[in-house]
Amino acid sequence: MVMRITAVVLMGSLYFFSCGKHEKEEEEHILVTASMVITSPLQNSVYYLGDTVRIQGSAVGTGVLHGYDIMIRRVSDGAQQYFQHIHDHNDTLAISDWWKNSFSGVELEVEVKVTLDHHGNTQSAKVRFQTQ
Repeated sequence: MVMRITAVVLMGSLYFFSCGKHEKEEEEHILVTASMVITSPLQNSVYYLGDTVRIQGSAVGTGVLHGYDIMIRRVSDGAQQYFQHIHDHNDTLAISDWWKNSFSGVELEVEVKVTLDHHGNTQSAKVRFQTQ
């Protein structure tokens, strides 16, 4: 009986202290920022119908980052042509994906949006490229 009470008190203490720490972290929320670079595609580069567009870059955070989204949109009307969500937790994210171009004569934009925390804060980098 004593062991059972001790186990209950111990488990309760662990729960109490772990929740208290989590609540304190939430109250002291520090905004994480990221240094982002898109190395491919290059700004204003040209791709032909059927070409593979490599999307590469990196994001280095001041704290743990929580993944990223890759979007490709038409510049003229903002219509989304491609979307990929990558869920990853690290202070450094290597961005790497590809998309096969199905357009000709259209200006497109790649946006990489990094999720900075679980509060919905994000940071983006964009690059435009041409299709022929």
